[in-house]
Parts: sequence; C-alpha cells; structure tokens
Amino acid sequence: MSTLNRELYILFGLALLLLAWSVLLTVYSGVSPFVAVVWNVLSSLDISYSILPLQFASSQLVFASDIIDAFVFALLAFTLATWFFGFVREIDVENRITTIRVKRLKDHIIVAPFNSFANSLVKELKEAEQKYVVLGKGKESRSYMHRNDIFFISGAADSIETFKDAGVERARYVIACSDDDTENALITLTAKSSNRGVAVFSRVSYLENIPKLNKAGVNKMLLPEVSAGKSIADVMSGHFE
Repeated sequence: MSTLNRELYILFGLALLLLAWSVLLTVYSGVSPFVAVVWNVLSSLDISYSILPLQFASSQLVFASDIIDAFVFALLAFTLATWFFGFVREIDVENRITTIRVKRLKDHIIVAPFNSFANSLVKELKEAEQKYVVLGKGKESRSYMHRNDIFFISGAADSIETFKDAGVERARYVIACSDDDTENALITLTAKSSNRGVAVFSRVSYLENIPKLNKAGVNKMLLPEVSAGKSIADVMSGHFE
C-alpha cells in the first residue's frame, strides 16, 4: 500500500504542476490571477463556468490552458479512482461485514485453516445446517469461498485476532484441519488461549504427534489417512473372501 500511496502522490503533484502552468497561461492572456485560478480549477473539475470575458475566448493561451485543464482533469480522476479502490481493498469491506455477522453467532463451529479437507467438512456442515465460520487467507482461497457462499473470516489460523474476529469466545467447537500437526497444535493453543472451554477436534497426520497435540489441549483427534486406509482394507478384505 505504501508504494501505491507514493505513486498517487506523484500523480497528484503532477496534476497540481499542470494546473499551475495552466493558470500562468491564462494570466498571461490578460486575465486577473483570481479569475484565472477560479477558471482553471473549475475547468480541471470539468465544470462549465463562463467567467472569462468574451474577448479572451479566442485567445491561444486560453485555448492551450483549456487543453492542459483537460489533462489535469484526467489525472485527478485517475488518481481519485485509484485511491478509492485502494482504500476499499485496504479496509476489506467484505471481511468487516462478515465480522459483524459473526458477532451474532453463538455455539458455532470454527474451521481452520481452509483447505480441501475443510472444504469437504464445510459441505457436511451446510447439509446439517450447522453454524460455522472458516478461517482462511490467500486471494484464491477467499475468492473460492466467496463464490461458493462459504462463511469465512480472512486471517492467519494461528492468530489470536483472527480467532476473536471469528467469535471464539462464543464458539462451541474448533476443528483444526491442517495437514501439518504442528500447525494444528498452534491452532489449538491459540483457540484455548481465548476460550479455555472450547472443544478442539484436530486432524492428525502422524501417530507420533499425538502426545504433542494432547499437550496442546486437543479434545479429540481425527486420523483421516488411517481411517481411509482401514476402510479400503476392509473393502478389499470383503471382496476377496
């Protein structure tokens, strides 16, 4: 955002420089400085205002001044539009609206972080009409969640601020979905630090990390890879009997 601001300041400064040059041209054509300033400012804002005496209407200097004012108007319009859209992105209106909606939730489920596992889980939660919030970051993830009407908060899954925005103080469950057991432990510690009573369900990738997750405060662990392997083995076993 700092780079954008610097570029906008440069464009705004260029617009002011051109405006000053335009005013000088108008003054040299014989118009009083006050009238010249008012005329060129209004012209730059694309406001028609017949304040110049008629005898100066055909002046080449005034004509040149009007052309410069047109460039000033274009620069100002571009600068303001760029600043506005940059401001909208900076304040993240969509995320703020979601945060307001989250404040109404109670006894909901927080799913973190967003990934393919979380995506499948959310579909099940939707079908069961459960209240949930997904924590996710990255433009692609946010765009996907927005398109698929997934209720989400943008932010890091191991951030206290993000969990507070997701209403962890009022949540009933947190589901840690990362395929990294260390990240799931951090998610658990972060959630418990804001709400010691929240129940945490964690995905586990490696059996040897179970003690670490127990120490972090996980209430129940899910081993999808082990469960999937067992299910496949049962199916194959039944097939060959």
